[in-house]
Amino acid sequence: LAAHCLEAVDPTFAGSVRPGDFVVAGLNFGLGSSREQAAVSLKRLGVQAVIAQSFARIFWRNAINLGLPAVTLAEADQIAAGDRLSLDLEAGRLTNETQGRTYGFAP
Repeated sequence: LAAHCLEAVDPTFAGSVRPGDFVVAGLNFGLGSSREQAAVSLKRLGVQAVIAQSFARIFWRNAINLGLPAVTLAEADQIAAGDRLSLDLEAGRLTNETQGRTYGFAP
């Protein structure tokens, strides 16, 4: 299942994601993902966390239940593909090392 993760959006996604990568998205990420397989697939691929401006409720719950960090960040649209990120969940801090920016979120 993970081999086909996000295939409709980007056919190369599953083959290009590496353990420790982040998925950065816009509004309502996970809409239509009413089953836990969406979060499971991302976790199996080694995605460290999903960072989005907002999440669909069911995806949000599934991610939490499966231990996949889902970070709501209004400024997610400021992050570019390929930016190096570091995440501190306890402190509620995301650092974009490429751009030299730090963002806060609810820990």
